Amino acid sequence: MKPTLVTSEPGELLALVQAYPGGQKVKLPPELAKPAVERFLSLFHVEAVALEEPSVDWPEIDEWPDGGWCLLLRATKGRAMLRMFPATVLGKLDAIQRGDAIFICLWFPLHSIVLGKSHVRHLQRSLERVKEERYQDESGAPLPWVSPDAASVPVVETLEEEAASAACWESEDALSSFEPPEGSQPIDGQDHPVSREKIVNEFERIREHLGLPPFELSLYRGASNKNGFVTGRVFARQGTPVRMVLTTCPNADLAEISATLVHEFAHIASGMGGHDLAFKEALLNLAAALYGDAYFVAARDYLKESFRVLDMWLATGIRAVLRNQEPPVAKDFDESLTAGVVSRIQKMRALATDQPGTPEGITATGIANTQSTLFGLGSYHLKLNVTVDESMVDRWLNIGKKVRWKRELAFDVASFCNVFALARPDRGWMHFFGKYRDIIAAEYLLNVCLEHIERQCNKHIAQWKAEQGRVSGGQVRSEKVSFCASAVEGISDKMDRIREMERAQAKSDPTTTDARAFQLTSKDLQQAEVFATEEHKKRGMGWGSDSSHSYHHNESGYEAGQAVELRSGVNSGKVRGLLGG
Repeated sequence: MKPTLVTSEPGELLALVQAYPGGQKVKLPPELAKPAVERFLSLFHVEAVALEEPSVDWPEIDEWPDGGWCLLLRATKGRAMLRMFPATVLGKLDAIQRGDAIFICLWFPLHSIVLGKSHVRHLQRSLERVKEERYQDESGAPLPWVSPDAASVPVVETLEEEAASAACWESEDALSSFEPPEGSQPIDGQDHPVSREKIVNEFERIREHLGLPPFELSLYRGASNKNGFVTGRVFARQGTPVRMVLTTCPNADLAEISATLVHEFAHIASGMGGHDLAFKEALLNLAAALYGDAYFVAARDYLKESFRVLDMWLATGIRAVLRNQEPPVAKDFDESLTAGVVSRIQKMRALATDQPGTPEGITATGIANTQSTLFGLGSYHLKLNVTVDESMVDRWLNIGKKVRWKRELAFDVASFCNVFALARPDRGWMHFFGKYRDIIAAEYLLNVCLEHIERQCNKHIAQWKAEQGRVSGGQVRSEKVSFCASAVEGISDKMDRIREMERAQAKSDPTTTDARAFQLTSKDLQQAEVFATEEHKKRGMGWGSDSSHSYHHNESGYEAGQAVELRSGVNSGKVRGLLGG
């Protein structure tokens, strides 16, 4: 039997389970072994103490084996208290008597315990419970069971961090120690998706515009996709640039490359290494002079955002210039439109990952990046990284206790985004399972819908009170519940229609880009549920069902959900999974 997965990350601590004669040996994380075992034994009404080293409280134990620990179980009548242990463990028992109490001593390798196979899941569940109490995020929800590699995920910096950053504008001394990214290759021919000639021409155009003397441009093609991101560095001698280095990626288009060139030249033009407000203004002024001011008017509304968000608007404006399109503007959207956009971004990401470095993959990446920018999904875009994009992960969300409509909305949004969702209503937690790109999409769309419903509900209640006159607190609460629950139903219906439309379009013309992308993601929800099942088995856990509830239909709420057809509430029945022990 192979051991189950074990890691050292706090949010992923698992018991290591191995075959053992007559049972299974479970190795526990050192810092959680004692509370986990004591909790496990308490499930069987066994009073127990776990000793990891000699204790003055137990002087009767005068010999302590190297690398071992002792479990002291208070004896009760019969052997029922020992039924969780296999016969190989019970072959020889030591005992300590204190007054009328007898304590049985069981010795195991340090932080390990041998149990009958049927009892291992109870110990795994106990470990998860004591871990849950210790490892939580800032919202109070548990840390993920399976996390993406945080170090590889771009992070939106604060303004203070941006001002202190000088990673893009370095002295010549740093050039001697510079090494291109691992796995990258020099771009020295025309086989790159964007030819070297086009990149050099753009570089020279910007250099001449700024009146700078000639200097070296080094181009590398990175091995990983990174969703079109292009990285750059510029090195200078006494304020004069001597070399610029760009590393593209397989799905980078000329717009992303040009935006990075403008970014690096803006460091030179402004004489600034960081990304403060003055640098951002210099960045947009340079872009406007090169490509036309109209294409960066919308970008100026984001000067106080992270420079990474501004870079996205920069690339979007340049892409519009290169394609002879209208200048980009931020989109006003309703939840139905946002859901469709999020769905298309997911599909384009999947297609880009499936076809890296091809014209189709580059086009799909450009579509996803443009849509992320125009619809305000900047943070969603920045969280994505190809190294974790397709990875199966989980995510806990704290949506609050006793708010049934929020839980229903979370289930509906998760399913729409190909995410399998479970709930812990007693804690106010949702637990999402799926591909990283889908988890992020679901979290974003859920937040958008929650904010919309709550905003519209406040407006509705104010108008309703004015129409009703004097109303009680109970009547107000009831009206809020019916409004919000009906709004969830409306949004859910809209998402169902979007998904049906996508399915019909993919079936009618399976050769289109969108159809192939739809097929790539069609089984993601099933895979997410299998993943959730496997992760629960590792922890000796499962889930049950929750009964739906009936509510008074509220036409205003349903319209706020922007649906068309009206229905009369939800009938009682068993729906959706709930996290369970």
